[in-house]
Amino acid sequence: MRAIPHRFEHFLSLLESTENTIYRATIKALLALRIKYLNLPGVARYKALGSLRLCREVLAVLEQLDMQAFIVGGFAHDIKTGRITRYHNDIDLTLMDRGVRQELSALFRRMGFEVLEHGPITRLTKRGRSLDLFFWHLNGEGSCQICHNEIMVRMPLACFGSERRGFWGEDYRVASDEYLVFTDHYVNKPESKAFVAQLKEGLGSGFEHTESEAHMTVQVHEYRLK
Repeated sequence: MRAIPHRFEHFLSLLESTENTIYRATIKALLALRIKYLNLPGVARYKALGSLRLCREVLAVLEQLDMQAFIVGGFAHDIKTGRITRYHNDIDLTLMDRGVRQELSALFRRMGFEVLEHGPITRLTKRGRSLDLFFWHLNGEGSCQICHNEIMVRMPLACFGSERRGFWGEDYRVASDEYLVFTDHYVNKPESKAFVAQLKEGLGSGFEHTESEAHMTVQVHEYRLK
């Protein structure tokens, strides 16, 4: 008689395991379909329009405060190539930290943004679109640095710059090629990795890169111009 409850428990355990497997497979399939849908050219373009409108709104505020910011990340890659290559979850801007980050956050909250601060990043969300502000710091040696996800990048101030690019009838400040190459350690998407690799070939041997560790956990990538 004792074998019956044991077999019953075994059956329930098997059923639960099967259900979990089906559940995980279903979720995985739905996520794959969502990614395919978002990367359809028309959908990706529509989403990009909303993100760029949000970007112009934020840039207008920063320019009024005399704070120079420019586009980095996947959107920078697309603007440089002149077309939207894929769907982007958000748009990234970078700027120098001038000690007014808290005041900026309060200002954007008053403008109706949801604001979330995490490490060197301030995330602004409005109308279902998000924008990340990456704050860099001067280190007093003619260079600047940022530390994110236990990776620190240092580069000469001369490379922390932008260029003007026209895109869909608007003018944007986009990161320099040097900036995009030197921050490759934060790039995850294969398409963006490949684009940065092409930029790196174009730069040739005009810079030096050293890698070290600080406090046993942080990887430090330092770049110098030759």
